[in-house]
Amino acid sequence: MLTVKQAAAHACVCESITRAWVKRGLLPHFRMSASGKPGQGKILIQVEDLDGVMAGFKLGAKEPEPAPAPVNRPRSTFKHLKF
Repeated sequence: MLTVKQAAAHACVCESITRAWVKRGLLPHFRMSASGKPGQGKILIQVEDLDGVMAGFKLGAKEPEPAPAPVNRPRSTFKHLKF
């Protein structure tokens, strides 16, 4: 189990981003409270849950797109220019 600070370090993000993931419901977590009140207490996160969220942000490598075919334009003649 990781604290918010430890989870942020594990994911290489700041604590506020980790807390935002918790608040938005993206990151499963436990709230440990001595009083037993829901929504209060220390936030604890399982490493597996954090790794799962991080995997959701992974982008696949794109194959390079082929270069566009050259456009054959008719050659213009400039009769007013002398070379």
